Amino acid sequence: MNLLKQICLAALVVITSRSTAQKSNVSTAINSLRDNDLKEAKKSIDAAAENEETKNNPKMWYTRGDVYFRIAVDTTLEGVAMRLIERDAAYKGLESYINCLKTGDEKLSKDAIKAAVAGASEVYNLAIIAVQSKDRDSIQMINGYTYAIRNLELILTVFPFDKKDEMKKSGLSEN
Repeated sequence: MNLLKQICLAALVVITSRSTAQKSNVSTAINSLRDNDLKEAKKSIDAAAENEETKNNPKMWYTRGDVYFRIAVDTTLEGVAMRLIERDAAYKGLESYINCLKTGDEKLSKDAIKAAVAGASEVYNLAIIAVQSKDRDSIQMINGYTYAIRNLELILTVFPFDKKDEMKKSGLSEN
C-alpha cells in the first residue's frame, strides 16, 4: 500500500512539473521579450505553442502574437536577423492575436484587439509591398499576389472581433 502511494505521488509530481514547465515557457517568453531577447522569447513561445497543455491557452496566443509582432517590426540587428529566419513573423503574430480572440478570454480581448489592429496594419503593408515591387518576372509576380491575397484574407478575420471599429479608424475596411 505504501508503494502505491509513492507511485501516485511521483506521478502527480511529474504531471505538475510538466504543466508548470510549459506555463514557465510562456513566462520566459514574456520576460525575454521585456529584456529584448527575441531569440529566447521565440524559442520559449514556440515550445509552449507545441505543448498540449498550453497550445490553446489565451495567454500563450497573446504572448506568441507579441513575440512574432516584435520580430516583424524590430529594427535592431537582432530583429532583422530574426526576420531572415522567420519571414512570416507579422502574419504569425496577427494569426496568434486572432487565435487569442477566438478563445473568448475577456481579460485579454481588449488588448488582443488593439494588438490585432496593429498587426493587421503591418500585414496589410506587407501585402501592398508584395504587389507593388518592380523588376520581377511573372513567377515572382504571381507569388507576390498569392502572398498579398493570403495576408488580406487573414486581415478579414479580425473584423468580427472589432466591435469598436478600430480597424476602420486605422484605415482598414472590409471593402
